Amino acid sequence: MQANKDTKSIWQQLIEIMKQLDAKDYYKGLQPKLLQTILNNAFLLIVYEKLRKLLAWMLKKYVTRKN
Repeated sequence: MQANKDTKSIWQQLIEIMKQLDAKDYYKGLQPKLLQTILNNAFLLIVYEKLRKLLAWMLKKYVTRKN
């Protein structure tokens, strides 16, 4: 099976796409992804802090109970 002579390589197609797009089009999906990442990290930080406080409280109760 031979390739058709009209077909272009991936690099040629990529260059054509890059010529058609504006600079803003390259970053179109960046804002939602950044928002998702920031919210995810904020949630994880809140959970971490709550767990840390809970474990510190439990450890304090355990130590005072032993004495």
